[in-house]
Amino acid sequence: ASQPIARQINATGTISPWEEVPVGAETGGLTAVSVNAEEGQTVRQGQVLVAMNDTMLRAQLRQQEASVASAKATLAEASAALNRAKELQAKGYLSQAGLDTATARQGTSAANLAAAEAARGETAARLGQTSVRAPVGGLISRRSVTKGQIVTAGSELFRIVRDSRLELDADIPETDLGSVKAGMSARRCSS
Repeated sequence: ASQPIARQINATGTISPWEEVPVGAETGGLTAVSVNAEEGQTVRQGQVLVAMNDTMLRAQLRQQEASVASAKATLAEASAALNRAKELQAKGYLSQAGLDTATARQGTSAANLAAAEAARGETAARLGQTSVRAPVGGLISRRSVTKGQIVTAGSELFRIVRDSRLELDADIPETDLGSVKAGMSARRCSS
């Protein structure tokens, strides 16, 4: 009887990541309060890997939200005063200097509001950076952060093998080369 025989091809080589993605912190000076991934674990894109202490940033954000509210009220008051000054100046009861002063106050109030909103936006962005998320899905090949560590901006916390995809750079005997096909399964044998 004729039947196929399973054939094994022995090869030696090295296994390496297809693409390794470093994961770092965008903001620094904060303590890692939880580390949610370990070496060898598979993570999905967007998963929170490290959560940092955000208490101070939350307090700053609340303070800046109050500053924005105050700046809005000041702008509304300055705009109303400018409108009244325009009416009074049109009727001849207010000098041009008085109108110029009201216009300047309204412009200053608008600039103060823009500055308060910008400061609030920066703090909100920093607050969003207190959760370090996986930029890609894959296998964690290295973890260099521990709970309680003060994280510095730009420091590498993890390395992720994108899509958990590995490459084999192997030396195959020339006589077996014709038998190797794309998609064949491989098994690692320790030596």
